Amino acid sequence: MHKQDPDGKGGFIYNLNGITPILYNLKELQRARNENLTVFIVEGEKDVETFQKNNVVSTTCAMGAVKWKTTYNEHFKNVSVVIIPDNDEVGKSHALDIAKSLYKMLLFTTFLKKYTMILRLK
Repeated sequence: MHKQDPDGKGGFIYNLNGITPILYNLKELQRARNENLTVFIVEGEKDVETFQKNNVVSTTCAMGAVKWKTTYNEHFKNVSVVIIPDNDEVGKSHALDIAKSLYKMLLFTTFLKKYTMILRLK
């Protein structure tokens, strides 16, 4: 996905200046929070869409792996979270970054297998 703005000369400027990234599928994340549903954090919009087709709430951060922002954490208060990384080193690192970022909100965690985590956030 590329962000573009008109440059006023018939072309476009391709950058993110002045843009605050938000979580993908944020509206469904907010619904899940209100309805006490588990939210899956995956790596990429395509994975979110796959979960949606199966009526499972999921989200991902903007611009790919290792781009988690602490400002995202507020959306996970009182939410059960399952972090599912891609099966590569970047994906594993990304999952650990998310878990570390959410750590202060943690009620409990269960490791299903290496680098897949279930978190209950307070």
